[in-house]
Amino acid sequence: MAEDRRPSPLRAAPLSRRQSNDAVRFAGTHMETRRGWRSLGGYVETAAGFVLPVPPPYLLAVHYLPKRAIGRDDTDRLRGVLDRHMPHLGRRPPQH
Repeated sequence: MAEDRRPSPLRAAPLSRRQSNDAVRFAGTHMETRRGWRSLGGYVETAAGFVLPVPPPYLLAVHYLPKRAIGRDDTDRLRGVLDRHMPHLGRRPPQH
């Protein structure tokens, strides 16, 4: 898995992201989540972040990744990773 470590602007703790051909993993000081690409139904990008809904029958579960925690350069990289592994379910926000 490729790894990206950076200080999170949301807190003083580092946030890391790893992805492979099988899964994506996000981890911080007090949390860690790993989802296989096949367990996600796609993604929606908003001006503030990425929403990754889990398909039925677990539709109430979503993952939200705020762009401010990822950083501007990594936002483009993450979008590319998501595009390679799952369908884009909504329109991208206007570019600023």
